[in-house]
Amino acid sequence: MPRKIPRFLSKEEMKALMDVAKKDSPRNYMTLRMLCFLGLRNSEIRKLTVEDVDLMKQQVFVSQGKGKKDRIVAVPGMKPFLEELDKWTAENDKFFDLSARQLQRIVKAYAVKAGIRRPLEIHPHTLRHSYATYLQDKTDNILFVKEQMGHSKVATTEIYVHMAMEARKKKTDQAFSDW
Repeated sequence: MPRKIPRFLSKEEMKALMDVAKKDSPRNYMTLRMLCFLGLRNSEIRKLTVEDVDLMKQQVFVSQGKGKKDRIVAVPGMKPFLEELDKWTAENDKFFDLSARQLQRIVKAYAVKAGIRRPLEIHPHTLRHSYATYLQDKTDNILFVKEQMGHSKVATTEIYVHMAMEARKKKTDQAFSDW
């Protein structure tokens, strides 16, 4: 039986999600940015400490992720995000003191406020799926995506190849929609 393709957000939906949070709450805005740009799991973002962020090397140390494995995630070199991370780490001694349920509520609430389709289906893991889909779509390197995501097996990561193909099909459909 084929695996169900997980839900992911388009970049436009992701930007809308962050835009409403930016106007509302610095903590929630940074939470969404970290989920989107680092692809962290719910448990990983809640354990993250300021010391885990190395802005000089543009990387984040993820301690005891799924399977009790440590990994290092590259931080995108986007100047605004790096500046936000720098400011956050200078002003706060920890990232987020949130329960798993609070994190879920934050993501859902901003999905509703942003007008994202079927917002109640949006979870923190949806942002992780989105992250992996963006990586696969732009890099076309499944081993890189596997390492960033902290997957043990390539088979786990292969779902994002299919998701990227879905995005490519949609773009192809749009390109020829007026024929």
